[in-house]
Amino acid sequence: MLAIVFPRRLVATASAAGLALLLTTTVLAQEATTSEVEASPTPPTAEASASPQPVLIEARPEGTWDVRAFDAWAGGLVEPRPGSTYTTTFLPGGRLEGETGCGSYFGGYSVDADDISMRVISKGSDPCNVKRTEEAVAYSVALDAVATWRPTASGLEFLDQTGAVRLVLGRASVADLVGSWLVERYAKPNRKLVEPLSDNSLELVFDADGGVSGSAGCRFLEGLYESESDRVVIAPIETVGLPCEGDERRQERQFLRAIDDVVLWARDGQSLVLSDGFGEPLVELTAAPPALESTAVPDPLETAAPTGQAG
Repeated sequence: MLAIVFPRRLVATASAAGLALLLTTTVLAQEATTSEVEASPTPPTAEASASPQPVLIEARPEGTWDVRAFDAWAGGLVEPRPGSTYTTTFLPGGRLEGETGCGSYFGGYSVDADDISMRVISKGSDPCNVKRTEEAVAYSVALDAVATWRPTASGLEFLDQTGAVRLVLGRASVADLVGSWLVERYAKPNRKLVEPLSDNSLELVFDADGGVSGSAGCRFLEGLYESESDRVVIAPIETVGLPCEGDERRQERQFLRAIDDVVLWARDGQSLVLSDGFGEPLVELTAAPPALESTAVPDPLETAAPTGQAG
């Protein structure tokens, strides 16, 4: 699956499908008709007769997108190869970076209303087979050919100068964040990552309805989170249970502070990293193994020996 990410610039409300898109909007003040001016008992003032000026709001696509198809050589759209995972991140200052099956790549981009240009400067250097290399090259060619973009019912389309579609995007699922995660390391106030206490387990559980729960070591936590694209806000959070003391209490305070500062998230397989707005890791997690029936605590009433018989 290919994914493409645009940075925030203007905030838009997401649709039910999670599509966040800012569209160019022209607001025109209504002009008085000729008949109304003639019927007016007083002549219109200079201010009223002045031609209204349109107010333009710049349009910029943003968010995380799956690449449904691309066309490198103007020969028709093709879907990504099965198992292909590409990401493209549009960063402030016109910086472009991402991942392909052949490693990291870097480049640049610019957006002006419905005009957009993208260019890959440095391709990935990780070893990959011939077909993966050809796909990575073809994708970079498709990006180079893009000249304009437009919204569709299911996402975005990027077109070349002739109007041919070169790239088709759909909103990426945020379900990758959903699940149970065990904390491997968390950041102390000095941003140094440390492991949880040996006798404590820190856990975060994100559900599909925007709820978060888990363990802060000595108390349970519960609250809400909001996620859009690669952004996430985990708040408000409340702790449930009796407070603890000493190292456990210190760990709880530091862990809660770390997740309160989280702005970005990124998943790689069974690993999840929650970071601040600069991309500095605050919490590193791994997917919790599925619960096994054998680990369930037995019911003492069912396991107790019958009265009068040996246990």
